[in-house]
Amino acid sequence: MRQALDAGHTITAYARNPDRLHVDHPKLSVVAGQLDDDKAILAAVQNADAVIEGVGAVSDGTRRILAAMDNSGVRRFVVVSTCSVPAPQDRPDAKFKALVQFVKTAAPTPYREVRRAAEIVRASALDWRLVRVA
Repeated sequence: MRQALDAGHTITAYARNPDRLHVDHPKLSVVAGQLDDDKAILAAVQNADAVIEGVGAVSDGTRRILAAMDNSGVRRFVVVSTCSVPAPQDRPDAKFKALVQFVKTAAPTPYREVRRAAEIVRASALDWRLVRVA
């Protein structure tokens, strides 16, 4: 967020706890809300050129963000995801497969949620990107 602001972009941040952002910038506005607050999500995405989602493994939140984007005509969507979400170009080695299996076993609910969120994004008609972090 800081890099985008420093580059001159205008940002609307959607946060459960705005006080935790610790960023004061004239091009930053903050909308406070939860992931089940459709009106607040819509207010946050209206007039945006793009939406960047970093909420993690919450597929219902992703679905709500997509609906707000659809209602406001926003087409570009970048979603922070994980390596648990496969892509056709992946060439996993044994360590990678073991890591994904560990996550699937140790944290089955977040594993299912992040994969479901990716499915929802991939099924959308948006110009989307999944950014998979290790």
